Amino acid sequence: MPSNPEVRIKEGERINFHVDATGHPFYIKTTNTTGTGDLVSGVTNNGATDGTVTWTPPGGSAGTYYYKCGNHAAMGGVITVVGTPVPPGYIVNLTASDNNNYTLDGDDRNGVVSGNDVDVTIKEGDRINFIVDAAGHPLYLKIQAGSGTGNQIAGVINQGDDDGIVYWTAPAGSAGTYYYQCGNHAAMSGRLIVTGNSQTGTPVYTGEESNGGPISEHCYSLNPSWSNGKLCVRRAGPYFLGSGPIKFSKMRQYFKEIYPVDNTVPISASELKRVTNVLERDPIVPDSVENENIASVTEFNWKCSQFRGSVKRYWAHQTGTVSQFDMGRFSGAAGIDWCDMGINGRDSINSTTGNHPKNIQKHIYIKGICYSSDTGTLGLMDDMGNGIDKIPAARLIPSEPNNNVVPANNVRIYVENTASIYGSAGTGGYDNIGGYENGAPKKSVPGKDGGTALKIQHTGDSKTDIFIQQTAKIWGGGGSGEQGEMGDLEGTSWDDMIGTCGRTYPASPSGTCGDDPTCDVGDELIDTEDGAACPYDENDNPTGNAKTGTCEKLTDSLPPQQGIGGRGGDGAGWGFAVYVGGGPQDGQSGSPGTIPDQLCPTCAPGTGFYKRDGKCSSPGGRGGDGGTWGSDGGKTGEDDKAPLNDAGKGGAAICGLNPDTGAKNWEVGGYINDNTLKGKYTGDCVGGGSPPPPVPGAPDITMDKTQHYVRFGDGGNGTQFGSSEASHLIVTAPGNEKVTFGLIHKYDDKASGRESYGIALRGFEVAGKIYGLPITYWGVAYDNPKRQATGNLGIWSIFMQKFAIFPTGPYDVCWDPSDDMCDGYDPYSDYPTDTLAGQATYEGFFGGIVRTDQPTFILAQADNFAEVIVRRWNFAPQDWFLVPADGSIPHYQDFQIAAVAPNSNPAIDHVCVNIPSSVWSTGWDDDDDYSGHWQEVYVRIQNSKFPEGSIDHSQCENGNCDTDWNYNPGGVAFIIGYGNAPTLDNMTEQELRDKIDDYLFEWGYADDDDRNTYPFESRRLITSNPDTRRIIGHKQQTFTLAQGTYPITWKELNPTNGSGNPNASRLKNNSKRLELLDGDGGDTNQSVEILDLNVDNANTEAELDNPKVPCTNIYGSLTISWTVTGTYDVLTGVATPSDPTFSFSGQASGSDLVEPVQTTTYTITASNQGAADVDSVTIL
Repeated sequence: MPSNPEVRIKEGERINFHVDATGHPFYIKTTNTTGTGDLVSGVTNNGATDGTVTWTPPGGSAGTYYYKCGNHAAMGGVITVVGTPVPPGYIVNLTASDNNNYTLDGDDRNGVVSGNDVDVTIKEGDRINFIVDAAGHPLYLKIQAGSGTGNQIAGVINQGDDDGIVYWTAPAGSAGTYYYQCGNHAAMSGRLIVTGNSQTGTPVYTGEESNGGPISEHCYSLNPSWSNGKLCVRRAGPYFLGSGPIKFSKMRQYFKEIYPVDNTVPISASELKRVTNVLERDPIVPDSVENENIASVTEFNWKCSQFRGSVKRYWAHQTGTVSQFDMGRFSGAAGIDWCDMGINGRDSINSTTGNHPKNIQKHIYIKGICYSSDTGTLGLMDDMGNGIDKIPAARLIPSEPNNNVVPANNVRIYVENTASIYGSAGTGGYDNIGGYENGAPKKSVPGKDGGTALKIQHTGDSKTDIFIQQTAKIWGGGGSGEQGEMGDLEGTSWDDMIGTCGRTYPASPSGTCGDDPTCDVGDELIDTEDGAACPYDENDNPTGNAKTGTCEKLTDSLPPQQGIGGRGGDGAGWGFAVYVGGGPQDGQSGSPGTIPDQLCPTCAPGTGFYKRDGKCSSPGGRGGDGGTWGSDGGKTGEDDKAPLNDAGKGGAAICGLNPDTGAKNWEVGGYINDNTLKGKYTGDCVGGGSPPPPVPGAPDITMDKTQHYVRFGDGGNGTQFGSSEASHLIVTAPGNEKVTFGLIHKYDDKASGRESYGIALRGFEVAGKIYGLPITYWGVAYDNPKRQATGNLGIWSIFMQKFAIFPTGPYDVCWDPSDDMCDGYDPYSDYPTDTLAGQATYEGFFGGIVRTDQPTFILAQADNFAEVIVRRWNFAPQDWFLVPADGSIPHYQDFQIAAVAPNSNPAIDHVCVNIPSSVWSTGWDDDDDYSGHWQEVYVRIQNSKFPEGSIDHSQCENGNCDTDWNYNPGGVAFIIGYGNAPTLDNMTEQELRDKIDDYLFEWGYADDDDRNTYPFESRRLITSNPDTRRIIGHKQQTFTLAQGTYPITWKELNPTNGSGNPNASRLKNNSKRLELLDGDGGDTNQSVEILDLNVDNANTEAELDNPKVPCTNIYGSLTISWTVTGTYDVLTGVATPSDPTFSFSGQASGSDLVEPVQTTTYTITASNQGAADVDSVTIL
């Protein structure tokens, strides 16, 4: 052997130098020098001249060293230490010098490990490496101490090795005390302690909190491209960019997050090593793509410079509307690019070593709408499948799209109050083609499964947290209904259903008299009959009779018409049954099946009659109803065979299992109740079936939801209705209930609609009922030039033709001598054209002077219904302030003096009766100098529609005889005369001349005509409301309406009140009363009020006609009530949007009176540490 040779060893190997060299001390040194300096640490007996010098190079010590005589420079050589890969995790060297103890030397979670059989401590997720050099002492890691090979920990590599590495990574949930043990000697044993790593417990909400360091952000759009969906990723960092100094004080602030800054808190380099344990929930220095240069906890080369570009955590904020929100690896418009490296970066689908599997905290805040409209496999309407495997509305599946093994570690998902995650709706099964398929009657199409809302599926032991805020929605789609049963069919084809048709015809005479007649080839002679005698033979003997007969031709019938099962209802979920572009929908009802006209076989024309040897089909059955959110749809027929289901199954709210273990590795916290979660959240993604597991100790809230409420409001956006204007009547009622209430219209306004005067409102219509001021404009009905002799005007009596009037529009109410189209209102040329058929009654007021000292009578006719009423004023119409407050003398009284029944015959039916003198006014008009007094009469008229099926509308204008003046005119004719009422029979002209007045029909429409002796006659059209008078009165009607919004049509609304609809300034009494102005001053001229008919109205008659005075029974408040049982820590009540009339008491049981003026949801929430419940009621 040459002198002073090179010695080569590996890290971790022990080298023993046996020295026998008196006067030549043997040293192992870092330099090739004599003396006692530069000695290698860790060497036993360094400098010995007689004995053994021992050294085990530790990990990381690879390099060149020297063995050297301390006295002579020529005596020495090179020791080359070759590096070996350092196993990840903590390293403990283990040796044995006897049969009693293991000797340990290394590091663990608590720091240095040194001594005999000492404790070794790690955390869940840590790897522990025992470097064993103990021949004859095999090492086992066990769950119980004791020699032998039993009780081994599962998953340990190289169990029982006495020369090598025995290692184990403690999985999640493995916290506890274990043992390292010699298999041969019971005394050689120590504890291996595993501490927990916060992978269990209820998730909590963590917002984005600053440590005072820089934050960077990058945002990008998400699918679909047309939506406003966006994801913004924010990083705490990157820190220490550029070339500036890296100070411990800043590392303390950024990574230990001592903020506000407190420099008295200690910080050390050992705390700032990168933690790679994937189960570490809150590492000081996390493992991330940006932090890979920082030395890990098992490495020795830590430097401050490694922190350039480092980060602490990530936050991702989803907003807007997103289809199939993907939280996995980044692909451009889907997935999350945590480190902002783009489509080919470390977080992309082109890499498996990005941030998803690392332990840096990744917080995802879902704030918008996530949905899926995917139909899955065989999920279209007519597919014979159940639409399984639908893409979820939101998902964390980092293995997609190429099924790489990519865990997801330290992910926390927060579903915010503003967020909704909607699974896809199952599409109702339906095929409109029946018959046979593959030799058997076709089956009904099955329903389709609802889609999952949120799916979490990844490998690894790290659990994903899901925190649900109070009003968040994670709703699985509802399964759809199965198609209704198809009509009955038998056999294997239509041939098994058809029958035969038989047609008979006379047989053809035979060529030989006496022979049977003949039929067409293939037909059957079914009857013969003897006819005339045949010619005698030559012997004059009879030869028989000629024969006639009947043939029958048989052909196949037409097949029966099969009833087709009705379409199954779509399930709840994101679908297209309600919104054209898609949106959240409730479960839809199944449709009825078809009932064909010919369920049995029939014969084609010319083939005779059906002989009924075929089979009949049956009507199609009704389709099954779609399921509610997360629930199964309805089935209709016999059970299908697996794997096909009859009805679609409800989609899970949350699902997903670890592909490696088959167990779920996510936890749900926050507000867990049947409002936030619809559908199961037990783990597996097989829809329907079991309900969600109960939450132990959860409080329970019950709110009353039987409220009735009515107000005025705007048209809103389809779901939310405010009070920006009074365009609608808005009704709230539960279920199929209806609300009964009153609506009163009060008016004290000018009679004219002319611009110079102005009125507040002409009238309005809502829910099929009409309100309005008495009609100022009437025209002579028979003068309409559209009348035809063949029309219904032709049957009117001569009295109707001469006297009948009807409401007309204010055609030329303006006056401008230079404008022919603005020549003023002329009742004798501005004739009515609108039949007003089927609408409410219309009113008109007329005035005249009556001599109250003489008897009076009325003659009236109408087409169709009319009544004539005298309004007797006790005080002048404008003197409402003189009316006694106690109501002892009313302002006016109304007396009906004639009524023409509906659908009377305008040719002969009439009313002619005496008028009691007590109905006439006698005191308020100051006309005491003669016996006549000014009187007011008002007329109500209503024109009917034709009864259904009574007339052919095609002959009429615009295909509608109801609105054709020639076929459905309207009018009322009346006179009030002096004397007693005559008895009339047939209403002919001669009879009327004889019994009423010989000059009755010769009046020329002139007010000063001497022949006019009638105080009132309809054809004179004298209104009692000229431009200088006021119209005073009210009209109240009763409504019974279901929940909904009912548009109001306002007619001639004065612009002072708003454009088209009364604006918000006109809404009073919490949107239950409207005050309308006429543009002349600021006083209220008309009002419209919603009334509670269960409360008596204490208003006087004068107050009922005064729009300035609200009714005492105006519709009031409603009650929000609640009851909470169980235990809770926090009880809250909120109104969304805010309602100043709502005041939550905070008591377990309570109520509050509210009067919302916009669509408002009242929500009560009770929660404790582990559970919560929420209930709400929405008032339109």
